[in-house]
Amino acid sequence: MSFFFFFFFFFFFFFFFLDVVFFFFFFFFFFFFFFFSRLFFFFFFFFFFFFFFFFVFNFFFFFFFFFFFFFFFL
Repeated sequence: MSFFFFFFFFFFFFFFFLDVVFFFFFFFFFFFFFFFSRLFFFFFFFFFFFFFFFFVFNFFFFFFFFFFFFFFFL
C-alpha cells in the first residue's frame, strides 16, 4: 500500500508539473512569436483552449483515481 501511494503521488505530481510547464511554454511561445502574424489569434486560442482543457482533464482524472483507490484500499 505504501508503494502504491508513492507510485501514485509520484506520477500525479510528475504529470501535473508537465501539464503546467507545457501549458505555459506553448502559451508564451505562440504569444511572442506569432504576435505580429495573421495567424496569431488562431494559434493563440487553439493552444490556449487545447492545453487548458487537457490540464483540467488531467487534473480531475488523477483526483478521481486518487479518491477511488484511497477508499478502495481504506
